[in-house]
Amino acid sequence: MNDRPRNDLCYFLPGLTAPIPSQLESRGLDVVFGRTPSGRIDCPPYAALDGSECQPTPTGGPGLLIGCAGVETPRFDPSDQTWIDCGPDAGFHIGFQTADPPGPEDLAREDQLPGDRIRLGDQRLWPIPNATLLPTRKRLAPGGVIESHVLPSCAPLMDMALEVWNNNDQVAQHPEMTSGELTQSELNARAAELGLTSGDREREIIAAAIGANHRIGLTGVLALGLLDDRCEVEILRTLIDLDSMIKLRAAELHEASEKKKGEAE
Repeated sequence: MNDRPRNDLCYFLPGLTAPIPSQLESRGLDVVFGRTPSGRIDCPPYAALDGSECQPTPTGGPGLLIGCAGVETPRFDPSDQTWIDCGPDAGFHIGFQTADPPGPEDLAREDQLPGDRIRLGDQRLWPIPNATLLPTRKRLAPGGVIESHVLPSCAPLMDMALEVWNNNDQVAQHPEMTSGELTQSELNARAAELGLTSGDREREIIAAAIGANHRIGLTGVLALGLLDDRCEVEILRTLIDLDSMIKLRAAELHEASEKKKGEAE
């Protein structure tokens, strides 16, 4: 049992005095914080600071300080925290404990999606969801057919997984990937060479996969240095269950080959 106090990942929003939903949404923080069953943004504890000597802030002016760990009112203390100005497009500064940045246990959401634990750039194991295991709801369709649908809260992640799947089906079908002769690390390297991770969109999806089980977005993921070439591939492999995808394609290729042999005879 880990009794270490939770370390926070904090956001400072200049000029705000309260967590106005539209302002959080415009900065993408509604996705980071999540929503309650009623649809309201599940905003963690926050502090409205005036920028005075008694209430200092990253900018020196007033603003709202919000912590993601959700256990106590966040604080600003540059003596032991690292603060990054994320620029005008982001609209916030992000900060964390310099000596002990927050990890998966600090930022874990209450409800965890099933998958695998992947070692990220901070050398800690973060639970990453497998889209094939996302929770579903059964419904009766016309004709008495029972259909299974991913829960609405998981639908965006499923859409992203399908996007990666469709864009990388050729990776799973590549002869080297289906040969069964590559080790896990070799599969990672070859998948990367074949284009499994290729751009900003994939990085957004990778951050969403991390954020599905944690209160963190792409900016936080980059601020904490969680990504490297190795783990980016592993996260996408886990999200789309590439290993099962490769086995499926290998079985299909074997079946087609056997059928072709039979026809030739």
